[in-house]
Amino acid sequence: MKTLTYFKSVGVALFMLLVFSFFSLNAQNQFENPGFEDWEAITDQFEEPVEWSTIKTCIPENIAGLAPVPLEKETENVHSGSAALKLITKETMAGAANGMITNGRVFASLIIEEGYTFIDPQHEEWHTLINKRPDSIVGWFRCEPQQGDWGMMKVILASDSTAVPATDSSVWVGYAAHDFPAETVTEWTRFSFPFIYYNNETPKYIHATLTSSRGFDATEGSVIWFDDLSLVYNPNNAIQEITDKDFNLYTIRKDLFLYVETAKPQTFHLKLFDIQGKFLDEKTVRSNHKETIRTNLSPGIYLAVLISEDGKKLSKKIAVN
Repeated sequence: MKTLTYFKSVGVALFMLLVFSFFSLNAQNQFENPGFEDWEAITDQFEEPVEWSTIKTCIPENIAGLAPVPLEKETENVHSGSAALKLITKETMAGAANGMITNGRVFASLIIEEGYTFIDPQHEEWHTLINKRPDSIVGWFRCEPQQGDWGMMKVILASDSTAVPATDSSVWVGYAAHDFPAETVTEWTRFSFPFIYYNNETPKYIHATLTSSRGFDATEGSVIWFDDLSLVYNPNNAIQEITDKDFNLYTIRKDLFLYVETAKPQTFHLKLFDIQGKFLDEKTVRSNHKETIRTNLSPGIYLAVLISEDGKKLSKKIAVN
């Protein structure tokens, strides 16, 4: 009887250990404090969500004291739990400043256009580790933008430290971006948007920047709320890299030439994005047939995403000279 009880106890302990390990591993591949439930005092009059930062904890530190408060802790109208995030665009001597938060750190400047957010590998509170390739991001929002303005969310999966905006995206593994509505949304509304992958590497960091306005062209008084962010993993739909033997794509001037080799003829849907993930164009193409695609793209790096009839996605970088 004692032996049976012992094995039952061991079995329960092992089961609980497996469950704990599963959720611990899964938590490592999600945003930290994704529902903005936990907050910490930065000064006597200001607090930030734990594991997130604003211009009030920026470098250089002397600018932090001059900066307006970019956010508030929302407790009256939340999607779930007891708190949500409220970002507010405010006026400064240098112009309207985005209500902004990041899971990295902020580099601030008295010239608004020179500011950026970045991954700080040296400090645990200013970077978030990840070792998987999520398919998309989901969450909940509501907003009150000023006329001609809208909130934004940008997320980078990177193999090393990087910044937003970035002058060098060579360490980017994937990118996801979303523009929120330019009109008021009073009820909590679910959003979802996908990652575009640039290669088949495994990322090391996930870097998110959330704003109440559209970048540097901000309008005072725009407000957006966020709650319950989550990364979705769906390997069957993730974009995969393939060899040149199967997916040939090259450019001559501004024209694209595409050839997809398959065992049986198939129809594909080709979508073009810029390096920031903005959708540019789309076209239906056939396999085992040379396709010429006329474009008017400016010189630069672009991403072509090929979608098969069964929903599989393939991607390749292209350069337009």
